[in-house]
Amino acid sequence: MIIKLFSYSLANQIMRDCQANYSSDGARALAEFFDENAEEEEFDAVAIRCDWSEYKSACEAASEYGWEEDVDDDDDDDDDDEKEEKRESQALSFLEDKTTVLIHDSGVTILNF
Repeated sequence: MIIKLFSYSLANQIMRDCQANYSSDGARALAEFFDENAEEEEFDAVAIRCDWSEYKSACEAASEYGWEEDVDDDDDDDDDDEKEEKRESQALSFLEDKTTVLIHDSGVTILNF
């Protein structure tokens, strides 16, 4: 039997995988991604868990893959929020150059590379 899962039901199935630790935002982002980009495929929670990882920020994800922040001497004039925004933007660019990145309210979910 084949059951077609739409975004809402797919997100629920992803959330049921207790070993994956996806947030509800991350699960919804994955479900929307698969809904828009995947042909009819068999749902495989283990494959999703192995292929995709969720992080609280792009900086955290990029650091896992060896990203190092570009240090700019002009940053000394920036306040902490501006510095963090620049770091996050640099990390996001690094990730987007290498893989698929899903941005959501709980952070980012990336296709492992």
